[in-house]
Amino acid sequence: MYTNMYMLTYEIACDVVIIVGEHKIAMRAHKFMLMSRSFEFYKMLSNRLDDHPAVLHFPDVDPEDMREVLSYLYGGRLNIDANKACSILYAAKKFNLKGVIDEALSYLQGEMYSENVCRILEVVHEHEENTVYNRCLKFIHVNAVDVLTTRGFTELCSTCVENVMKPDNLRADEILIFEALLRWADAECARQKIQPDDKNRRTVLGDLVFVIRFPIMDINYFTERLSTSKLLTTDEKLSLYQYYHGKYNPMLLKHFNTNSRISNHHIPVPAVDQNKKTFVEPNHMAVPNQTFSGDFSIQRLHRFDDTSGEWRNIGTDAISFKCSKSIYLHGAIIFGPARAEDTYKVALSVTDDMKKLLGKNLLTISTNVHHRSYDVTLPSAIRVQSNAVITVEILISGGASYRGVKGKDTVDVDGIQFVFINSNRSSSGTDITMGQIPGLLFSLV
Repeated sequence: MYTNMYMLTYEIACDVVIIVGEHKIAMRAHKFMLMSRSFEFYKMLSNRLDDHPAVLHFPDVDPEDMREVLSYLYGGRLNIDANKACSILYAAKKFNLKGVIDEALSYLQGEMYSENVCRILEVVHEHEENTVYNRCLKFIHVNAVDVLTTRGFTELCSTCVENVMKPDNLRADEILIFEALLRWADAECARQKIQPDDKNRRTVLGDLVFVIRFPIMDINYFTERLSTSKLLTTDEKLSLYQYYHGKYNPMLLKHFNTNSRISNHHIPVPAVDQNKKTFVEPNHMAVPNQTFSGDFSIQRLHRFDDTSGEWRNIGTDAISFKCSKSIYLHGAIIFGPARAEDTYKVALSVTDDMKKLLGKNLLTISTNVHHRSYDVTLPSAIRVQSNAVITVEILISGGASYRGVKGKDTVDVDGIQFVFINSNRSSSGTDITMGQIPGLLFSLV
């Protein structure tokens, strides 16, 4: 690999000239390396073996991306950040480099933040990478309060805007959602070089205006902000006022969604006393990486390779798993607060694949700056049979925690293989690749 890179770096015996970008930057390479490492290059060069040099033109490829592609072809390495991972996907797709595509997508999933998730969403939408696209949407729906205020949201295409704003599980107040859509409309007017007035906003929005659930909007805000606006037609405003005052109008049901969203105010917090609506304090506390005593030799399994950024503890974090041998499950590991000391109230539950409750606990965690993760234990160990699918759910009341990234779908510990599976009970966005619940506490049978 070193000698290959040396030949490329110092352009020794090159027989291909690659001209890229709008400024026609020339790069030199070798037919043998390109043809042997990429079938797309093989097709381009196989009938040009006698050309010295063969000249290839790629005006649509960024020079920096081309350098990364050549570095990968010659040395098997990529040096990318979040921005470069987005842009290099185009070149990787063009030259059908699966290794580059996989690494770029993996990087993007691990480096997903409120500030960049919209750009990632748009890029993977363009390249039809549906798995990562759906992962982005899930992240946005959970972190909507932060994401909808970013500049990246205003740069989305109309299809992505609709997919972001239409679902019930967009966790934000309808006024915030509406204001975000107005900012997008203003940005779209600017892109089309038209004045951002109500008439033009409605033109660029089209049917997108109906993703806003005006029927559930605060009536005072609606009156102040929209009653004299021309964003909605007179008939649309009349039908909404009729709805606010309890009158049925078929037109409303045809165009406007009257269902409530799952907003931050509707997200449950750990509680068992439903009459008093208070969290019931446990009999004991969770502690950081405690040393267990007794007959069990407790082991810790960790499923993330790293942490990056913060994780908003909104809704339920859940992950499922199965293991190749029977074990005793003693609990789970959670990430603690990312910024400062905090007190977490945590509800832990464990269920089988039939949703039967196997164990649960309520705990309070007093954190400190010296620990990143904390053990959350069950009152008694649960025997887990080999290959049984078990789901661990965590509900946390508290500030933002660390966020696990670069998650692994399989982990081997002491000859036992643990296979992790995404759970449909995770409403927070935690899954195999990222999120909360970085590990399990178990012992051998």
